[in-house]
Amino acid sequence: MSHYDPTLKALIETVPGDWLTLLERNQPRRGRRPRVEAIDADISTISGAADKVLLVRDRPNWLLHVEFHAGHDGAEQPSKYHARNSILGDRHQLGVQTLVVVLKQDADSPAFSGTFERSVVGHPNSRNGFTFEVCRVWQLDPEWLLRGCAGILPLVPISAVTDEGVPAIIQQMQQRMDQLRLKKSDADTLWTATNILMGLRFSGEFAAHLLRGVRGMKESTTYQAIVEEGRAEGREEGRAALRLAVRDLCEPRLGPPDTGTLAALEAITDIDRLRDLIRRASSAATWHDLLGSSPTPAPRRRKRR
Repeated sequence: MSHYDPTLKALIETVPGDWLTLLERNQPRRGRRPRVEAIDADISTISGAADKVLLVRDRPNWLLHVEFHAGHDGAEQPSKYHARNSILGDRHQLGVQTLVVVLKQDADSPAFSGTFERSVVGHPNSRNGFTFEVCRVWQLDPEWLLRGCAGILPLVPISAVTDEGVPAIIQQMQQRMDQLRLKKSDADTLWTATNILMGLRFSGEFAAHLLRGVRGMKESTTYQAIVEEGRAEGREEGRAALRLAVRDLCEPRLGPPDTGTLAALEAITDIDRLRDLIRRASSAATWHDLLGSSPTPAPRRRKRR
């Protein structure tokens, strides 16, 4: 999910218990709210890392495994969620409930049906799978979000609100945060997340215009850290896209690159160099011809004496 990952992780860590409301939004309200804390989500030795894992101190304790989705690879995800759910349960010896938060409509997929199952054809006893809860943010009632907990308020502008209604919604968010009497650092984190998540639906200029009067957001250390990480990830994504473009242009004529050629291409980090490769892709006779030459420098003008 790119630079939205650190945003959402920081948001959950600020008020972890508030995210239970998304899981239980269609269930009767419980009298006692359990204590919730974020725990280590790293299971990289087997299956990467879950987006966020929360320990719910209930009777008995259990884990809330949260995954955010905003990409176009939804069909591939439930099998990964299944693996992470199983590994987390085995690692912590606790029951695990998986919540998938789909952040925008064009990232939705039929695979997000709430169930995942595998089986061997002809062997009915081989079935294995799990169920998971799906929350589609653009379907959430903004008024329900506004009445709820602070931690989920940044989802309001990308919920079921019209474009025309967003300015008024931002004002209502400000009023709600004032009612909740949040610490300045927590309010800064919530507005930071609001700003960045609005990029899923609106232009950066529009979001900046609406949030211009929000106090303290630009000074937030969370904001600065998230923006810098987002920029770094964005630059790397741009390089990866340019490398892929080089391969798409060259492979039909030159064939797939061998291991050494692929390593040389992956080692190129200069964006101007990658763009030059794209410009010369149609005239290169071999991969070595393409990668072995550097961009032609612009001629220097002689200084007049």
